Amino acid sequence: MRLLRSLMVLVSLLLLTEHAICDDEGKESSTLPTPTEQAELPPETVAVLRGSGNGTVLDAAFSSDGKRLALGKSDGSIALWVFEPGQFKVHQILQPEDVKGSVDLVRFSPDGRFLASVHRLVRFPNPGSVYGTLETHVQIWGFKGDKAVPLALAASKQIDSGALAFHPKKPLVVFGSNLGEMFEIGEGEMNRLPRQFQGANSHYMFSPEGNFFASVFFTPARNGDLYASEAKLWQLDGGDIVERVKIRLESSIKAMALSPEGPYVATGSLDRTVRIWDVARQPPSVTGSFAMKTWPRHLQFTPDGKRLVATASGNEIIVWNLETSVVEKMWTFLPSHNGPLNVGMLSLLLSTSDLSPDGQHLVFSNHTPNAFVVRMPQAARPSLNKR
Repeated sequence: MRLLRSLMVLVSLLLLTEHAICDDEGKESSTLPTPTEQAELPPETVAVLRGSGNGTVLDAAFSSDGKRLALGKSDGSIALWVFEPGQFKVHQILQPEDVKGSVDLVRFSPDGRFLASVHRLVRFPNPGSVYGTLETHVQIWGFKGDKAVPLALAASKQIDSGALAFHPKKPLVVFGSNLGEMFEIGEGEMNRLPRQFQGANSHYMFSPEGNFFASVFFTPARNGDLYASEAKLWQLDGGDIVERVKIRLESSIKAMALSPEGPYVATGSLDRTVRIWDVARQPPSVTGSFAMKTWPRHLQFTPDGKRLVATASGNEIIVWNLETSVVEKMWTFLPSHNGPLNVGMLSLLLSTSDLSPDGQHLVFSNHTPNAFVVRMPQAARPSLNKR
């Protein structure tokens, strides 16, 4: 699967040309699913965000107020959508001149001041070369009025899946691979700070108050089949970083989430199992688990912490109730052979998903230029239920 995704990205990069930041209303649009599409989508689908060109959606992120949605694409562009009453509307297309490569990750800062995009490009020394050099850049965007503008750019050797996180209270960002480095975001630059998270491998995240940092963890002693099979939580105590919790599995961790309510961490691993851990206990203990048909790609707790949304690397999305330990909802994405949503082998697999901050909507894509917005089941929408 990784090989197929890499080939897809390389093909898209062959089509990449230089562009500046531009407003692109009219080329991308939001519509209701057609009757043919609706037959292959979850019944709760409320919008299709139709992309233009050949760039496929690799990552999606809502802003913390739920008013913006960023879609990172394989052609190096970022589509910024705004959510207006009753509809999504494309607002801006970002495609920087100074950095190339597929946009594998997009993240908004919790205060809404910044947007980060991770651009990955493989450069080959000669046209016939089999081996190339990976270049990774982090672009930080700021907002002037309602428009995103490039603010700062930094190079990184490599950034693994989800290995970037903004601090929720300060203008700080952490990114890297096997070493999470912290930067202060300044005007036109990022200043590296001495604070580091040694071994932080992927799926970076801060607790809501910013006093804990968590990630999938790598240690050379557990390489090979056990690569990235641990998770770690660090406590930020003043100027010190203290290791507090370590979770160890016998299978690589492919997804991770922190609960906004209570001391719980969710992990999804290559053994196709999602586990919920109580990290207040030492050692951490599993309080619940469920299986998926393929390994989990993305995990996210609902805002009240009572449910977990798990998106697979295959074609299923599960809503798990932590209180009852049952699957509350499951969607299976099955485009028909000649259907409008089947545009190639990778389009049968989910590429990304994100849950809106209010828990009302889920957006996902399937390695195509389009993304789909699904209304969450009523029972899983916290604002509609008493806590």
